[in-house]
Amino acid sequence: MQKVQQGFTLIELMIVVAIIGILASIAVPQYQNFIQKTEFKEVTSVAGGDWKVGVELCAQEEKDLSQCVPSWSGALGKIPADATAIAFPNGNSIATLTTTGNGVITATTGATDYAQTSASTYIMTPAMATGLGGNVIWTISGNCITRGLCSQ
Repeated sequence: MQKVQQGFTLIELMIVVAIIGILASIAVPQYQNFIQKTEFKEVTSVAGGDWKVGVELCAQEEKDLSQCVPSWSGALGKIPADATAIAFPNGNSIATLTTTGNGVITATTGATDYAQTSASTYIMTPAMATGLGGNVIWTISGNCITRGLCSQ
């Protein structure tokens, strides 16, 4: 008589479980990094919103970035005043968002936000472009780059 196979052997099941375990050990950390980067986009979005537009309007109107300070106001628009404690629904926050001399925008997160052990900084530095009608070119810096939360 022929013996009909009734199901999976124990070794086959153990191999499948081992493969799933290996894939999970790679996928979970990558997923957590992805979530951190995605949530940090809140910081770049807020800093790149009214503050960035305000500095660009100031640069267009004044033709000089040294005039672009917090609460600058012109015919085209304004740079918002410095802000503190901007909270997001996911529990993360921006501790401070400031515009310093020459229109440099600095956003600093809370110390434990975005699964970090210390605050992250996101700095946007403007420069007037020559020969492009006074356009502003932005340079991104801060420790968010070394932490992999933002890019240049």
